[in-house]
Amino acid sequence: MKTTNAPQKKDTRASSHKASTIFAMVAIPVEFVIALIIFFQVMGAPSNFIDSNPANQPITGNYLGTVYKGGFIVPILMTLFMVVITFTLERLWTLHKARGKQNPFRFVKTIKEQITNLNIEGAKKTMRYATRFNRQCNQGRSGQI
Repeated sequence: MKTTNAPQKKDTRASSHKASTIFAMVAIPVEFVIALIIFFQVMGAPSNFIDSNPANQPITGNYLGTVYKGGFIVPILMTLFMVVITFTLERLWTLHKARGKQNPFRFVKTIKEQITNLNIEGAKKTMRYATRFNRQCNQGRSGQI
């Protein structure tokens, strides 16, 4: 059995998944802290309540004070709302980055033609350089193409 000391290729799919997990682990607590600050400093400000006392009822028509009276569930709901917005924007940004340089129909047609003509190396090359971030996408799959 022959062994080689060839360097192992790093799987960037695992590292990108790890980065996504780290992003979530950081984003959610940060957004919870932001929600708590808004809840206590903005909504719970004394100017939103009768006699400038948060223990009293909110001033008539003051929605910040009314929301503050909703209790501990308010910062949790605010956090969930901010998480939805954050991850929606992050997904849109990621999808925008991953978009290819050319029309997908033209890309598939080119690959099909190259494979039909038994030009496997040309198909591999086309696939490697099809996206803006091919190095990140193809390092983990280079042995599979």
